Amino acid sequence: MASNFCGGISEFVLSLLESRITGDYESLRLDYTDRTSARTRTALQEALEQADPDWTGIGFKFLFQEFLEGQGLPCPSLMEGYHGCFDPAVNLDDATQKGFRMRMFCWAATGSPQIILDGGPIEVTLVDDEDSTYFGLQSTRAAERALHLSHASEPRSAKDSVFHWLMYEILNAIGTYNTL
Repeated sequence: MASNFCGGISEFVLSLLESRITGDYESLRLDYTDRTSARTRTALQEALEQADPDWTGIGFKFLFQEFLEGQGLPCPSLMEGYHGCFDPAVNLDDATQKGFRMRMFCWAATGSPQIILDGGPIEVTLVDDEDSTYFGLQSTRAAERALHLSHASEPRSAKDSVFHWLMYEILNAIGTYNTL
């Protein structure tokens, strides 16, 4: 395969290295759009501020970036309850590696755990619950149920709850669309 690659083996290897997600947030090339109503934006901002005073004045983009740049599982004990529920190619033992969350998000969004070099940016669109493009309703309910389990130690904070929900949604989406 590499010998048939336009430019030969060296170009093939270079393209593999360039498409690898190593933990550099900018390498994901995300394009954010907020299509929520003013009412939803206000409610989200109020909820963020009530959940954590450090979230005063921040938006979803900042919160999502913080999640993607993080390492590890936000609520490891809660995630144990989902063992075997995700695509078998997902290895949760790798969660402590730098870039794991970014690779998983890229995989869930594009079908590949690597950046598609000749493609455009990954579009991240925040929508209202009623938006016709929103597909997360069933898995969101499952994640909400998981957060209400009686684990005395988890989630430890509102941030852990939100990040656990994001992790669940992303991992649950892997394997539903695949370019590999």
